[in-house]
Amino acid sequence: MTDWQGITLVRADNFKLLRRIDDTTALVKLSPHISLLSTISAIICTKLRSHLLAYS
Repeated sequence: MTDWQGITLVRADNFKLLRRIDDTTALVKLSPHISLLSTISAIICTKLRSHLLAYS
């Protein structure tokens, strides 16, 4: 009985670990898009600032 409980506990831990790995891979897949968006927004902000400085 205790062996069976141990096996189910190990399976539950492995499932949690797999879910955590899935979450991290999703974050890793999203991170390039996030950095790309931040780069684009930084470029837009600098261009807007230079335009505003040129007109003021």
